[in-house]
Amino acid sequence: MDFSCYPQLGKHGEKHRSCGQKCVNNGQPIGLLTREGALYMLMPEEHDPRDGGVDGKASGSDHMGHIVQVTGTEASVNGYRGIFVQGLKK
Repeated sequence: MDFSCYPQLGKHGEKHRSCGQKCVNNGQPIGLLTREGALYMLMPEEHDPRDGGVDGKASGSDHMGHIVQVTGTEASVNGYRGIFVQGLKK
């Protein structure tokens, strides 16, 4: 999901797919909403997709509104949660 519409309006899922793709392609952060309701920001592993990490923008847009499995390194600081993504699959 995108970090623009979900926190503000609660929109996510397949019905929100095309809008979420527009948000991500226009620079909004990419998020992952877990089944338990936890919200994570997704970031490329090692901070640089050219080094073999997942291109977060392309993957996030392609899988917007889908249920996916994400692998990577979880980080949490002062209530903010993130995953440095190593892999993402539907």
